[in-house]
Amino acid sequence: MFAVLITTHCQIAPLRRRPSRLGGGQHVDRGPRRIKLKPEVAKANSIAKSLARDEEREKVEGEHGSDAVLCNNTICLLPPLFASAKGVIIAMGSESEMATFKMMNQDFVKLDRFDGTNFTRWKDKLMFLLTALKIAYVLDPNLSKLPEPTDNDSDQLKAERKKREEDEVVCRGHILNTLSDRLYDLFTSMKSPKEIWEALEFKYKTEKQGADKFLIMKYFEFAMVDNISVMDQVHELQVLVNKLKDLKVIVAENLQVGAIIAKLPPSWNDYRKKLMHTTEDFTIEQIQKHLRIEEETRIRDKKMFEPSSSKVNYVDSNNLSGGGNKRKFSDNNPSNNSNNKQYKTCYNCGKKGHFKRECRNKKKQKKDHKVPNKANMIEENSDIVAWFLMHISVVSELNMADAKSKSPDWWYDTGATVHVCNNKSHFKSLEVAMVGQQVQMGNYDTAKVEGKGTVELQFTSGKKLILINVLYVPEIRKNLVSANLLCKKGVKAVIESDNLILSKGGVFVGKGYSCDGMVTDPKRTKLGPRAIKSVFVGYAENSKAYRLLDLDSNVIVESKDVEFIEDKFYNDSKLIANPTPTQEIDSNDLNPSISREKEKRVHDLSTEPRRSQRVRKEKNLGPDFVSSQAIVFLMEGNRDNVLNKILILLNIEEDPKTFKEAMASRDVAFWKEAINDEMDSILSNNTWILVDLPPGSKPIGCKWVFRRKYNTDGSLQTFKARLVAKGFRQKEGIDYFDTYAPVARIASIRVLLALASIFNLYVHQMDVKTAFLNGDLDEEVYMEQPEGFIMHGHEKKVCKLVKSLYGLKQAPKQWHEKFDSVILSHGFKHNNADKCIYSKFTDCYGVIICLYVDDMLIFGTNMEGISETKMYLTSRFKMKDLKEVDTILGIKVKKHSGGYALCQSHYIEKILLKFQYLRIKEVTTPYDSSVKLTENSGRAVAQLEYASAIGSLMYAMHGTRPDISFAVCKLSRYTNNPSTEHWKAIGRVLGYLKLTIGLGLYYTNFPLVLEGYTDASWITSASDNKATSGWVFTLGGGAVSWASKKQTCISHSTMESEFIALAGAGKEAEWLRNLLLDIKLWPQPMPAISLYCDSESTMSKAHSKVYNGKSRHISLRHEYVRQLIVDGIITIVFVRSSKNLADPFTKGLSRDLVKSTSSGMGLKPFI
Repeated sequence: MFAVLITTHCQIAPLRRRPSRLGGGQHVDRGPRRIKLKPEVAKANSIAKSLARDEEREKVEGEHGSDAVLCNNTICLLPPLFASAKGVIIAMGSESEMATFKMMNQDFVKLDRFDGTNFTRWKDKLMFLLTALKIAYVLDPNLSKLPEPTDNDSDQLKAERKKREEDEVVCRGHILNTLSDRLYDLFTSMKSPKEIWEALEFKYKTEKQGADKFLIMKYFEFAMVDNISVMDQVHELQVLVNKLKDLKVIVAENLQVGAIIAKLPPSWNDYRKKLMHTTEDFTIEQIQKHLRIEEETRIRDKKMFEPSSSKVNYVDSNNLSGGGNKRKFSDNNPSNNSNNKQYKTCYNCGKKGHFKRECRNKKKQKKDHKVPNKANMIEENSDIVAWFLMHISVVSELNMADAKSKSPDWWYDTGATVHVCNNKSHFKSLEVAMVGQQVQMGNYDTAKVEGKGTVELQFTSGKKLILINVLYVPEIRKNLVSANLLCKKGVKAVIESDNLILSKGGVFVGKGYSCDGMVTDPKRTKLGPRAIKSVFVGYAENSKAYRLLDLDSNVIVESKDVEFIEDKFYNDSKLIANPTPTQEIDSNDLNPSISREKEKRVHDLSTEPRRSQRVRKEKNLGPDFVSSQAIVFLMEGNRDNVLNKILILLNIEEDPKTFKEAMASRDVAFWKEAINDEMDSILSNNTWILVDLPPGSKPIGCKWVFRRKYNTDGSLQTFKARLVAKGFRQKEGIDYFDTYAPVARIASIRVLLALASIFNLYVHQMDVKTAFLNGDLDEEVYMEQPEGFIMHGHEKKVCKLVKSLYGLKQAPKQWHEKFDSVILSHGFKHNNADKCIYSKFTDCYGVIICLYVDDMLIFGTNMEGISETKMYLTSRFKMKDLKEVDTILGIKVKKHSGGYALCQSHYIEKILLKFQYLRIKEVTTPYDSSVKLTENSGRAVAQLEYASAIGSLMYAMHGTRPDISFAVCKLSRYTNNPSTEHWKAIGRVLGYLKLTIGLGLYYTNFPLVLEGYTDASWITSASDNKATSGWVFTLGGGAVSWASKKQTCISHSTMESEFIALAGAGKEAEWLRNLLLDIKLWPQPMPAISLYCDSESTMSKAHSKVYNGKSRHISLRHEYVRQLIVDGIITIVFVRSSKNLADPFTKGLSRDLVKSTSSGMGLKPFI
């Protein structure tokens, strides 16, 4: 006879010892036999023999409580859940019941816990178990209740009632046992299993209504990715098909096969094309077989060609430089046991098990002979071994630097074939490593490789070092840059004396030459100095001249007439006063002219060379070599600390410049895919036809342009190849006539987003693939066949262009005309104020399209109009649907509760990263009004860098940051010849952006009012006595249009300067009014636009009819403003200067005013 006891939180202890403590996770036996209780609910049932006598049961209950039972001399304490089960301990002696018990203890009945997801799957598995246990009937909703027990009940009814109660207890236990702890606590209060079951079905069972549409949508939107097994994703797709089949939605087999092929991940594009061009009709089983074989082949090939085990092994001799002092170098694994000789290799004979000093096969060497440092490579039995060959000087320095902690620095390794990083935060993208991949240290200890990805290193000059396929090894101590991989990328590294030089697009800064130079000054005066004090930094690229740093102007000069002072070392005390190891250089004292040498202003002081006593060796250092002394003041600390550092200023991930470079690149597979996609688009569009070149005609050339495209967060998005015609060879009047093509103004985009916030419009985004290929050519243009696609047997033929191609001068114009004709034929109408805005309003919907070259925003009153427009555009062009708007022109667009918001934080972060060598400090205002900037009468300081900084700031100013308009407008006037003071002002603007990087331009659904503010400051430019005009227009709580401009004429009074600004604001107001009038969303008739002005004299002049000699020279502007008022286009309203939002566009303000005006323009933290 056997008894089955269903237990959950059941504590068990031998009879010989009383349990001490009860509870999950506590030991209940104080003796040598300890049972550690699991905190979770047990899934299997305990079995024990039936109770022998009622007396023993009473004895147990008397000693241990009423919830205890005795089974096989073991005390079992039942939890509250099964307190009622004590009377349900039944005897089972049949073979079928024993088979049932054995089945319950198998793994297939140990169900996963239900946590609220996948209810249908959990329900089916549980029902299978309950059916096998023959207790599923208790959950039948049609099961009739048994009559209440009476004294007259028959034995059969009693037995049936007893069995029903037992089955309900067991069924309830199984249901609760398979629930998560959270759901267990929720449903444990219910006593009936049917009650629990119905509650679960009511809460988690999905109704059929709408499920088929959801599954269909999920099936069509399913897309495979590269980092998951293809077969797993195919199986997931088949699960969706089976679910649709259950809902009576049948998907044909050929459609399933086509969907599987179409949804293969991007890395399978070549295999997809192969399957598509196969004439064989596949079944589901056949296509899965092909994919499985292909995936297994790829995995096997990947294991063969990927490093699975990397070694780092270096050897140092006992005798180092000096008096024979010995140094011990620790390896990269902090857990190594250096005293274990079992894994040690003798540095003399190469055998294991002993040290060099114990070796019996010592070579005959002289006592005074120093053994050179060695680096051994040890073979491995694995398929591919990634060797690390550590240069001993680097190893010595890194181990002496910090022997216990990880270093954040990166070290140039002359022998490594892979890059290694120990910090996960350095990775821009990271993939999980293959199982078992390891790096082996020099003493044969291993470190686990946990991932592989891309690391981007940013340096003080703004340049980047992008490393791909970097191994993530947390246990390794130093981050390593593989010199081997750099060389494979075509980087030539030269180690000369104490210098490390690269000859491909980069700069390595090491110890420089310690000599000064005197350069003859061609502009010297009779009484002035005869030479310029300078520091030698390298050699000219295209001549035999020297490159030197002028210490007075901080400009790189080239000259052949140089006298070197080799007995005097360059003293940098002028740049760093009393340097200390922790001194930090302020941005105000920093001159950025040295940071990027390829953008420096170079003065050629070449004269006839004279004979020099200096013997110069032939060196090909190139223009990108810079001595550390030339940049010592860019670093923190004194010169000695700086000279000990090696900086890698190199963007290794350069885009190929030619077709041959792309084919020789490590990313050749990606470039081939991009080239094939481009050619498919060109050929499918019938862009050209092959013809013989007519007599007298000259074909233009073409070239491939390769670019890596990145997301807004900086991560790699895709590889892009573009075939571009050499349009610079076209001749006007023969190959082209007109080239003008309009684009949408960025102010128009902001106005439309403000309207979308006010009227709650849907905003979607689409991109036209190969947009310029759609334009039809009116002229005859002949082009050479593209490289790599020259037709065999027709090598002498040329391409007669039928449609426009990228690079042609008329390509933008032809594309716009094509799109214009297509969209107008569909019922859209032009906007008279902006020819790139189209609108269509019907009784059902309203749609507005804003086109910027090949990017477009689609605004709609409902999704019906947007979907219909998308379908039409897709039928006419190759379109990419980007769904809801996310980014336009590099500006992040975000929908919030009240409307839309714009932000350029990522772009501003790039600017700050680009100019981070300025040591930018956060400030609260963008411009210091106490500083009076004047034109520079001396030499320009880093003019190209200055122009780049102004251009970068201008895009942020025009996009979403009106608060820096005046500062950028002011500083842009000195782009031709900037000085150090102008650079300090640039640093202040960057510091303000650093503090307010998170500000975004917010638009809300209120108010529906367009209003403007205007202001002017008289004589802000002391050099030409001209004033500055400023205005800003707001709509929906945010600025939509603004400007800060220097006036083109000299004004005689503040009233006159204010009047000129008012006229400029009036022009912008009229344009905005025309823009809104052509959009039927705006209520008609449109009221006059309020222009707020803080000059009462200007307002009086605008309304005055008096004409006198004092204002006769501004009569034309006077009449224009007056006409705008008469026509009801504008109305002028007085506002106090402290409330005038245009005030920051004409002058520098205090911190409080900057904050209040920015808030008034809708600038708020972008969340």
